[in-house]
Amino acid sequence: MRKLAFIALSLVASATMAQTALGPNVITINGDSTQMTSVTSSTLSNFANGTNAQALQNLASNAGNITVGYGAYSHQSADVKNGSYVANEARSYATAQQNLASNVGQVAIYGHSDQTATVDNSDVRNMAWDHTIAQQSMSTNVGNVVVGGTSTQTTNLWRAGVYNTAYSTGAKAIQNLSSNNSCSTFSCAN
Repeated sequence: MRKLAFIALSLVASATMAQTALGPNVITINGDSTQMTSVTSSTLSNFANGTNAQALQNLASNAGNITVGYGAYSHQSADVKNGSYVANEARSYATAQQNLASNVGQVAIYGHSDQTATVDNSDVRNMAWDHTIAQQSMSTNVGNVVVGGTSTQTTNLWRAGVYNTAYSTGAKAIQNLSSNNSCSTFSCAN
């Protein structure tokens, strides 16, 4: 029994040291990186409800401490079409964040970055209720993002509804489309 406890403790210590050495959110790609999400005749819902509840959803996005580097590039494409419904919603003292073809957080690419969000015959909704924060980004750079040359951000809308709504007291709904926003996640919402 002691031996199993020692092995378990060693594994926890090793995992903690690895996380400390690399940081909690490290992804390094070193050139190229293609992320594509296609939503056809479907529903995607990112929903947080209740005190301190959090919901985070990324579609074809870079989020966290990401570096692509070397020859760089990074192509992100999110297509929502044919009657699809994509919703980001926070209720009752909660936070919800949804990203479509976006760079969020400390992302450094070092050359080129192509982000495209296409919404065709579909709805994309960002809703905040009752002392909440809901943030939605489509083909957007948010936070401490460094590209280092060329950044193309495109949001295409055809027969589409894109809604950003704050309901009730203390609700904050933040929506970015083809934008550069220096606020990391919710830091500028307060």
